[in-house]
This record gives sequence, structure tokens and C-alpha cells, in this order.
Amino acid sequence: MDRVNHICLRATYSEWINTKLIDAICELAEDTTDSMDQELTALLHLMYESVMTDTLWLKRFAENIPLLSDMFSEIDLKLVTDDKQSNLHPLKLSHIRQSLDQMITRWSSSVSVHDLDSFLQYICTGGISQKKNFFTAIMHFFNHQAFVREKMISQLSMKNINFHVTDLLVPHACQLEI
Repeated sequence: MDRVNHICLRATYSEWINTKLIDAICELAEDTTDSMDQELTALLHLMYESVMTDTLWLKRFAENIPLLSDMFSEIDLKLVTDDKQSNLHPLKLSHIRQSLDQMITRWSSSVSVHDLDSFLQYICTGGISQKKNFFTAIMHFFNHQAFVREKMISQLSMKNINFHVTDLLVPHACQLEI
């Protein structure tokens, strides 16, 4: 599989598994009578982390890729505020997560080999200027998503919510020659 198709695979997989996570978290929120349930709060914090981290990276990507910049302006980022508590509502987070995932999936299908061979220049959160291969930065982006998702899936499994299958190839098994 070439790099462009691999990015498309990772994007559509992320959208698919994030939808499953959102559904599970919203179901857990409906079943939880205590609004300060520690497990639910921990899951919402992780979902918030994934939204904020993706937003940070997508802003970096948008500075280098004009098409992404246009797509990024379509998302209502006013929903993502600096006030973390106001962002921890399951429906609000699910709306933002779904918007980001749809944009990532649309963007991934427009990435070219030329884009992947370019360099991404940005200032990291520590204030240090960085210059990274764009493909490497994208893989870091998707790997961080997977890391946070695995923590969420682990916490959900402690609440007896089992995802059974989380394999990268499952949503695409009919489309891929494995």
C-alpha cells in the first residue's frame, strides 16, 4: 500500500472507531446517574485531549496545506474553548469529534505524494521551531490518536463495554486485498 492510501486508511479507520467510542461514551453518560462519575469524567477528559491535540496538529498542517486551511475554516472551532469544563459534555465533544473526523477523511483523500515529501514547519508547544517531514508528522498525528483511543477503550472495558474488534483493517476488509 502506498503512503497516500495508507493515510486514507488511517483517516477512515479513525472516523469509524471514533464513532464507536462516541456511541459508547454517550451510552455510558445516559446510563450514569451521577454526573460526576469518575470513569465517565476520565473518558470525557481523554476525548477532550484527542479533540484538542487533533485541533493543534490540524492548525499546523493547515499552515502548510492550503486545501486543509480552507476545510479547517469550515469547522466551528468556537465550540472548542479554553474553558475545559464547558467542553466536557458528551454531546458537545461528539459533535466536535465527528466534525474533525469528517474533515480529516476529506482532507486525506486530497493529499498528494508531493505533499508527503514536503516539510512541515511549526512552533511546538514549548516554543521551539520544528521542521519535520510531512509524512512523518501525519503518522505521528495518527499514532497519537491511536494512543489516546486505546486508553479510552481500556477504560470502557473496565465498565464492561467491549469493542470486540478494533482492527485497522476491519472497516476496509471488503475493499482491500489482504
